[in-house]
Amino acid sequence: MVDDLTEKHTEKQSDGTKKTVPAKYTKSEVNANNLSDMISISNQQNSQVFSVNVKTEDPDLSKDVANEVAKVFQKKVGNIMSSASDVSIVSKAVANSKPVSPKVPLITLISFFVGLLFGFAWAWVRDLTDRTVKSISFLTDDLGLTNLGVVGYIGKMRSIDEAISRQNNGKTSEQRSDRNRRI
Repeated sequence: MVDDLTEKHTEKQSDGTKKTVPAKYTKSEVNANNLSDMISISNQQNSQVFSVNVKTEDPDLSKDVANEVAKVFQKKVGNIMSSASDVSIVSKAVANSKPVSPKVPLITLISFFVGLLFGFAWAWVRDLTDRTVKSISFLTDDLGLTNLGVVGYIGKMRSIDEAISRQNNGKTSEQRSDRNRRI
């Protein structure tokens, strides 16, 4: 089978003559080791029909390998199974115009939902591990503590270095006092 795809061979024409056909593929593309990884056979339950699936990066190579496997099986089935001598090919393989895999929209959709799930899980864990006091009623009612007062929100405080540099960049106290004297 590999020889018909990788070496020159003769084929019968419709008028009965034989014609030499050049090889379509190199031996590095199609060899016995690669074929076992490329080909998968499947059939339906309670059916004698089976399908040959070939996955490669080149759709034409996949089509040619699938058709060649079917031809060789049709020729050699008598030697393998004595009861099955009349094997026919239901349909020839056709090259797909679009890649079979990877299915980018499906992978994108799954990734979106997995990311959403991880986001909710992270938020839930963060909420469970948050130890800050949210309301005064928790302290007074639940813990039974006395409320001595409430400190309002202060916001982000400047560092000491930043406060000193701002003071030095601005006017000094002597300059401010000079301005007040002129009045």
